[in-house]
Amino acid sequence: MKASLTILLSSLLLFTFVGQVWAQQDSMKTVFQDAGFGALAGLLVGGALMVFTEKPGHHLDYLAYGAATGVLAGTAFGIYSVSRPLFLVERGKVHGQTPLLKAEMDESTKGTPQVRYSLALMEYRF
Repeated sequence: MKASLTILLSSLLLFTFVGQVWAQQDSMKTVFQDAGFGALAGLLVGGALMVFTEKPGHHLDYLAYGAATGVLAGTAFGIYSVSRPLFLVERGKVHGQTPLLKAEMDESTKGTPQVRYSLALMEYRF
């Protein structure tokens, strides 16, 4: 119990200073901010679920599981939101970048929804 509380508090302190450490890259800043917000949201959900147990003091692991799930979900959302194409043409110059794979739910098919993956190859900015 004491170890999980220590891990929880140290992880919250880590996410407090993330904005200053990775402020040089906007995409990493966005990913880490989303992970931090996800951790806080998961912590709140874990605390809310802990209240509905018989002995809430014996279920502090709900906080850790909620925060961990929130970090994973926030990181996935952050990576999805900063995805970029392989080639970016801007003001006549071509920039090569590392593309990120996007996954979307395709509900246009009948029956069960399908997952559709896409990879942006080129973007042109005027």
